[in-house]
Amino acid sequence: MTSDLPGVFLKHRSAIEEALRQVVMGEAEADRSRPRIPASGPRMLIGAEHQKKVGGRPSPLYRMMEYHLGWTDEGGSVEGASGAERVRATLCLLACEALGGHVQAALPAAAAVEMVHNFCLIHNDVQYGSPERRHRPTVWWVWGPAQAINAGNGMHTLARLALLDLHKRGVPSAKVLQAVELLDHTALEVIEGQEMDIRFQERVDVSVDSYLRMARLKTGALMGCSLQLGALLATDDAPVIAAFGEAGRKLGVAFQIRDDILDLWSTTRGPEAMPPGDILSKRRALPVVYAMEQADVHLRRQLGILYQKRVLEPTDMPQVLALLDQVQAREYAQKKAEEISTEAIKELEEVVPSGTDLRELRAAASFLETRTG
Repeated sequence: MTSDLPGVFLKHRSAIEEALRQVVMGEAEADRSRPRIPASGPRMLIGAEHQKKVGGRPSPLYRMMEYHLGWTDEGGSVEGASGAERVRATLCLLACEALGGHVQAALPAAAAVEMVHNFCLIHNDVQYGSPERRHRPTVWWVWGPAQAINAGNGMHTLARLALLDLHKRGVPSAKVLQAVELLDHTALEVIEGQEMDIRFQERVDVSVDSYLRMARLKTGALMGCSLQLGALLATDDAPVIAAFGEAGRKLGVAFQIRDDILDLWSTTRGPEAMPPGDILSKRRALPVVYAMEQADVHLRRQLGILYQKRVLEPTDMPQVLALLDQVQAREYAQKKAEEISTEAIKELEEVVPSGTDLRELRAAASFLETRTG
């Protein structure tokens, strides 16, 4: 929740939300009196024939996006502030700011990486069959998987269009082209990583190295893109721009590992806590991969029996966690996240110009590796 975020992630939050609204709604301020199409339950189809043109975009497609972004409820009524962290957008702006760039000029890039992230989340929820995200029903659960795929695809396209708007902020055409090319390559890498992650679900021989390669693509690529875009819009120094991209990739891997820890051990918070759908779908979180690789034959066999099931049941999780605890898999994963995060900032410090203030990026990195939700 935003109330738990450190100040560095609240600094540009209002500007990021406004930039996202401009991208989704096609205008600076949305008309909050517009008609809505109500949602009535799983797999509901939405008829759009009589939807009035609102915010410059006539299709109910954008209402699904607004819901996913946390601005409205299932029926279309306006909600309070979104609980989303907007991590990637914030990292983009912090990188730009650290190198002396102008945050206002970088807002379209910040919105673009956040839109790509949310496109991936919508599709991931479909792929893993996750009924809930941020304590609300997922888009596919409300409107059905086919419409959720449409919403995700639309977000992907809007992200690219947002980057093309950089020229309106005075960004040279050559840099705009670089930015679009970077975002397109990144989206492809994220999809490659997701393909690996899904493929790993049916394997028991995934190594830690294989996991790290997957995480570098699935999560690291977009965080790397976020920092690299911010740097690109602030400097022409190619080695510095590349270093920000590499630092972001490493922070993304640390972020993914911390996500794995929270997803697994969140099941201990109480009897009503449901493990995430991807965990029950046997996604290979790092603690599980480590345990499979390091455990003795007896423990590995026990884990193997559980992970040979088509899907895990919530009642399987106490046994899974007990087996992971036997090899201190949680402690290993947390240490790995902290090592990778520290390495990212250290390498960045070695290449940035003298006098560059990286305090806010350090604070962001610390949060990413230790956050509790």
